[in-house]
This record gives sequence, C-alpha cells and structure tokens, in this order.
Amino acid sequence: MKQLKRTGRRSVYWYEWLPWVFLAVTLSVTYWAWQSERALEYSEKSNVFNQQFYQTADQLTSQLKLFEQSLYSIRKLFESSDFVSQDEFNAFGDEILHSKLSSGLYQIGFAKYINLNYPQTTLDQSLTPLLEYLKSQTQLAYAPVIYVIKHETSAQQSPIVDAFLNNRLKEDMQSAALFNELLISSQFKTNINDKPDCDCLSMILPVYQRAAKNTQIVDGQLDNSVDGWVFFNLNLDVVFSKTLGMTNKPSIRYVLNDVSQQPYKVLYQNDSSQIDHARFSQESQIDLPGKKWMLRAESLPLFENTLNYKHSTTIGLLGLLASFALTAGLFLVISRLRTLDSLRRVNKRLRFSDERWRFAVEGAGDGVWDWDIENKKISYSTNWKRMFGYEENYADEDIGKWRKLVHPDDRSAVLDAYRKAIHGGGDHSFECRVKCKNGTWKWVLSRCMVVSKDSNGRPLRIVGTHTDLSQLKESEEMVWQHVHFDVLTGLPNRRMLHLRLEQAIEKAKWKGTKVALICLDLDDFSVVNDTFGPEQGDRLLQEVAKKLVSSVHQYEDVARNSGDEFAILIADIEENELSLLDSLAENVLSAMAEPFNLGDTKVFITCSIGIAIYPNDANSLNDLVKNADQSMYASISKGGNCITYFTAEMQEKVNKRMHLTNDLRVALSKNQLFVEYQPIVELKTGAIYKAEALLRWRHPENGLISPAEFIPIAENTKLINEIGYWVLMQSIKQCAEWRERINGKFQIS
Repeated sequence: MKQLKRTGRRSVYWYEWLPWVFLAVTLSVTYWAWQSERALEYSEKSNVFNQQFYQTADQLTSQLKLFEQSLYSIRKLFESSDFVSQDEFNAFGDEILHSKLSSGLYQIGFAKYINLNYPQTTLDQSLTPLLEYLKSQTQLAYAPVIYVIKHETSAQQSPIVDAFLNNRLKEDMQSAALFNELLISSQFKTNINDKPDCDCLSMILPVYQRAAKNTQIVDGQLDNSVDGWVFFNLNLDVVFSKTLGMTNKPSIRYVLNDVSQQPYKVLYQNDSSQIDHARFSQESQIDLPGKKWMLRAESLPLFENTLNYKHSTTIGLLGLLASFALTAGLFLVISRLRTLDSLRRVNKRLRFSDERWRFAVEGAGDGVWDWDIENKKISYSTNWKRMFGYEENYADEDIGKWRKLVHPDDRSAVLDAYRKAIHGGGDHSFECRVKCKNGTWKWVLSRCMVVSKDSNGRPLRIVGTHTDLSQLKESEEMVWQHVHFDVLTGLPNRRMLHLRLEQAIEKAKWKGTKVALICLDLDDFSVVNDTFGPEQGDRLLQEVAKKLVSSVHQYEDVARNSGDEFAILIADIEENELSLLDSLAENVLSAMAEPFNLGDTKVFITCSIGIAIYPNDANSLNDLVKNADQSMYASISKGGNCITYFTAEMQEKVNKRMHLTNDLRVALSKNQLFVEYQPIVELKTGAIYKAEALLRWRHPENGLISPAEFIPIAENTKLINEIGYWVLMQSIKQCAEWRERINGKFQIS
C-alpha cells in the first residue's frame, strides 16, 4: 500500500482514515434512523387519537339521529289518528323511553297548541277546565304539556306547564311549526323542589291538524293548522357521557360547544383540568336542526405518556453500538442485518395496523369478513361468527358456500355489488339477509371495498363488514303496525282499510268485478259504556271484533273504523254473487243479537248496517265510503238492528239537508226568518188576551220551509240558541207594543 506522507513521525496511510469515515457515516445514519422512528411513532399515535375522535363524533351523531327518527315515529302516531289518548301515547312512548338505544332520553311529551282565537275542535274534554282557566288569562296562545312520559330519574314536575312562558322556547316552537322542521332548543335546567336536577335540551317537532296544508303567523300567533308539538328532553350528562366517555382518569378531554350562539356555550366536557399545550387535538362541527355544535378533543397526560419513543431509543442505542463495535469488514453484514430488521419492523407494523383496524370495527359491533380472491377463500372475524351463531372454531373458507348463506331473493343484488367492487373499486354498501346457523335469516348492512391489487390492477383481496339491522327492522315493523292496525282490537284501522279498499277497486276496474263495503255501528253502545264503565266497553268492542271475524272469515277484511263503528270489505264479487251480501249481513245481525259475556254480566246489543257497492253506487273510494256511511246512518234513523242499501234518493236527501244547513246559517242575517203570532181568544168575552209566537222561514228560492224540516237542523248545528234568542227579543218587543194598545196584561208564549 502506498504511503500518503513520510515525515519524521511514523507513516500515515490513506486506509487508516476509513474507520473514521465509516464511523461518521454510520453515526449519521443512526441519527437519521432514530429521528425517522420517532416521527413514525408520533404519526401512529396521532392516527390512534384521530380514529378515536372520529369514532366518538360518529357515535354522538348516530345517537342524535336515532332520537330524531324516534321523534318522527311519535309524530306518525298523531298523524295516523284523529285523536291520540293518554294510554296510546304512554304505550308508544314507554317502549322508546326504556329502549337500550335511547340512553339519556329524559322525558317524552306532547304540548298541545291552544289558540283562543280559533275553536279547539280536537281538544280532549278532560282539558275543558284548563281551557276555561286559559281564557281568564291575558294571553291568546298557549302550549300546555298535556302528555309526558318521564324516566325514573326525571324531575317529577307537573305535566301541565305552559311552554310559551319561555319566550325563547316559544320562538323555537313557532319556527318549527312554521317551517315544518325539527329544532333543538337551547340548554336549560329542570328542578326538583327548587333544586337543579339536570342540564337538558329539548328536541321539538311540530304536529299538524290532519286537514291542515300550511301554517301561518297572524298577529304574532300561529293559526290553528298546527295541533301541537312532540318533544324529547335529553339529559346532557347521560347522552354525552355514553358517547364521549366519562371515566375517573380520562386520557382524552372532550369539549362540546354550542357555536350557534355568541359567545360559545360549553354543553359538556369530561375533564375540567387546565392544559397549557396538548400534543394532539382535533375538532369537528356537528350540524343539527337549528343548532351547530363543535366537538373538540385534546390529549391529556395519561394519553401522551404512552408515547415513550421506546422503539426509537432502542434503534439509537443499537446504531451507536454497531458504529463503534464493527469494523469496515463487517459493513455489508451489518447493512444486510439492518435491512432485514427494517423489513421485519415494517411487516410487524402492517400486521399491527390490520389487527387494530379489525379491533376498531369489531368494537363498534360489526362482523368482519376477508375474501382472498386469488385463492377463492374467505375468513370471518370472531364478531361475525358470534353475530350469526357460529362457534369460535368455525373455519369454512369455501367462497361457494358463502353464496348459499345469502337469501335467494337478495343473492343477485349481492353478487352485482361484488362485481361493481371488483371492476369499479370504491366502497359499496347494501342491505341483505344472511342465514344464521339455526336456519333463521338476519338483516344486515354489508359494506365492502377492494384493499389489495396486483401490478396489473386486478383485485386480490376484498374486505367487508356486516352490521346487524335486526333491531332497526323490528322498529320499522312496530311503527308500521301502530300506524295501520287498531291497538284495542288488533283489526286493521281506517288507514289500512282505505289502502286495501283502494287496491280492491283497482283490481275490480280491470277484472270487471264489484267491491262491496259494509259499514256497521253498534246501537246504544254509549249506554253500555256509561253503565258498565269504559273498561267493559273496550272488552265489548274486542268481543264484537272476534265475532265479526268468525262470522265473515271467508271474506277479505274486517276493520275498525273508529269508536263503535266497524267495516267489512268484500272484493272481487261477480254480478251473480251480489245476493250473498244479504245472507252475510243477516249472519252479522244474528251474531250481534247473541248475548256477550263480559265477566259475570251478559250484555245484549244490536247493530245498524249500511251497504254500498262499487261501481253501482260510487265511482271512487271516497264516494264508496261516504255512501256506505250514509246508508248506515239511514239504518240508525230507522231505529237500528236493520240493513239498508245505498240509494240515489238517500244521496238527494243528504244534499238537500246540506244546502238547507248552509242557507240556514245566513238566514237570520239576511232577514229571511220572521215570527207569526197565533191568537188565543177567551170564549166568554171574545177578547184576545194571549198569543203564541211561531217561527217561519221564507227561503228566497224554495219559498216557505216547514219548521218540522229546519228546526231539527238548527238543533243539530247549535244555531237554535242564536235563533231562539232572536225570537225571544222579537216576542218581547211585540208583547210590549200590544200591552200598550190592547191589554196591559197581554202575554206571548
């Protein structure tokens, strides 16, 4: 080896500098690896923090969405009926209040809108004292809470409270009614014995009159188209602690602010300690009806202490030892070992990331499946096996058998979604039914996406999840049942009857057949109800429903219209089969004539039956229902316990009575009514000393109308009070005049 330099001192060769050069290089490499590992550990910890934050934000949003769906389902209850009783409201609301998915739901209630400028046509008679009290106040509009269901921990305050006493709440309620939208109120406190009970907020949803089309504000007050509001009072501490988490030593601090008002208001925080600087933080805006919330998360020392840079410290120490201990001859070996070690660490991190993803998904209750397309095998997570009832050691990886687990009606849609995922990529989701081990079918929401491809872009691996939708489907079925079936008798209600009647009429149009609607009213049912009480009355209705079903079981439908009215729908009738209606109606009359056993009491009751036929008597659903009702009322007017078919004369009488009713409302103001006096003569003297006042009506088109014809109309429409007062005033004036002219003791009766 050639010397570089020769002096008086020993010779120095160039290769003597190689160890120092190598040492400087290896030290630099060691420092770079140490810094990279620290950055990687920090990034992984940041991903864990962000994942936990967004999962928490999604849980909070999902919980509020669930409350919103439940509130709409309660509004459906009011829309499906002309009147909702306390028992119906309690039965429907208790199921929601005590659901395990309704954690934090504090109170469910209904606030009735009462505007003294408008008549209250649907106000419960039990609230008459309340209405009289409200009339004595200076306000014109009120919103008393007439129905309320409370949690066991709820404040036991009086249910009848005027919600309009709170001006801000009144504005929210008016805005919700005007725009037909759900609103979330500002935070408020409930009290027990004048002591704070809990921080609450209210979710408000308007309920409209069934015939109403829109809502307006007149003179600062809503018109009468809105019936009231259903609302949820939420316990903020319970709702947010369930979703945001509350422990004695939290690792992440969550702060939820209401940013829809200035300054921002803190709704909830799970830790109140002061933090000078948090290593990790994140925030997300949550848009709600009428509100905007901001959820902010900051790492606490308990979370940050887990970032100990253990791997980076180990790498730094190993690099230093290798740099000083190894020689230039071991450089390739050391480089090789470090390369292999780096690959092992990368694979370990990949496996850890995959396990962490599975853990996060299964933590939300979803089952995970992993499809290896190249090897035609599929594997399932523990949660997936538990969801469908399979043992832990279940390991059937045949993709062909997986197809058989999908319901036959859903199989084509599922395979189509998989083909779209394979060829188009992206995230695909769909609902389907999957077979459990016990042979039953379970509704799930399936999501899938391609997570691995080869160099040519062909998919190698698809990963997906299954979310259990059983409870959601059961809730939808329960709401549908409440909307379309009568709670007391279990029969289809008026809504379901009209749906099936509409289908029967459409079928009759193209088949050329007929549809018969039989309306039935129980005679003197109110007498039974008043004599034996409403509980026995309800029991009688249940027994009547059973007897009707058994009497006409071979026909299509028996329904309860309302109160003590029932209906029988007979579809697909041929012309030569119309005579069967007579025997059917007679069977019903005979069945109703038999005594009903209500415990130790026997009750006898009859019924009035009206029959209308499509298309003989009506060309539409509404006309058929109206004509069947008219024929039923004709049976009632005959004394009941009889059958009446609809006739054109019946319609003419109804139309004539309707026109007379409308004309009678304006007859007094147009001076069409007048009084005639029948003299009473004393036979001995021939003197007239009394007279009888007789009301007459001269119609501008029909001439004189008989009192026997228009007096019953006045009595039914309550116009008799106004007309009677007018007749009294006319008689008093006339009596005073005749006392001056004829006799000082003259009388008018």
